[in-house]
Amino acid sequence: MIGAFLKKPIAADLKTPLKNYIKDTYGKAETTAKEGAINEFQGLREKIVQTVNGSDYDAMLQHHLRYYSRLADLAERFPFGQHGSSGMFSRHKHTTVMIPFTWFDSFRPKQSATCYPVVFEKAAIVFNIGVLFSLIGVKCPRGTPEGLKQSKNLFAQAAGAFAFVENRCNLAAQPDVVHTVDLSNECVRFLKLLMLAQSQACFFEAATNESVSQTLVAKIAAGVSSLWGQAASEIAKFSTLAHHLKKAQYGWLELR
Repeated sequence: MIGAFLKKPIAADLKTPLKNYIKDTYGKAETTAKEGAINEFQGLREKIVQTVNGSDYDAMLQHHLRYYSRLADLAERFPFGQHGSSGMFSRHKHTTVMIPFTWFDSFRPKQSATCYPVVFEKAAIVFNIGVLFSLIGVKCPRGTPEGLKQSKNLFAQAAGAFAFVENRCNLAAQPDVVHTVDLSNECVRFLKLLMLAQSQACFFEAATNESVSQTLVAKIAAGVSSLWGQAASEIAKFSTLAHHLKKAQYGWLELR
């Protein structure tokens, strides 16, 4: 089994743009009242920056989940984006929360993208949530029935996270978002299929260890093979993706 690769962020000042917007829109008193929540939000992102190179995947997953929950909540309350600096006749000086979010590509860590729309930050965080589910799944001891079950479920959760990036974030449909290849629909679709294949492979391993009919085992095996094939075909279909993914990382798919 194989895990995906984490995206690395660059530290960002979340506090100043949020305080500026709240002060210009709601007044100084409201800014003071929200200062604690803003500082907490800043701290949650800083925790991700500080721990993303670590190996405690369970703790990292919790950091990402907490930050995403707060990010999604704030995205409903405030207009994030690059555009909106006031003109001469604008009522407010800051009409959007302008935060430059920067993330490196998970496969080519020297490549990065910087964007202001919050959907870019959401996509990067959920991408990492999928990666962390996969890395925890790889570490599960598949020599026991419980370990196999946990691994199967974690790979399925990873697939769900990548599907969210593909279908709900859908950065290809966002005209103001410039992103790295790993967040493209083609790449996250490939990762989704890869994780589904590994989840199904765990199901196959469990079936072969239990009193399951050979007919059912054969059907499960066919499903595993089909998913491996679909994942490999995603690479073959898109030359940009094929070039981007190093063969040392995913070339073994061709052997399945």
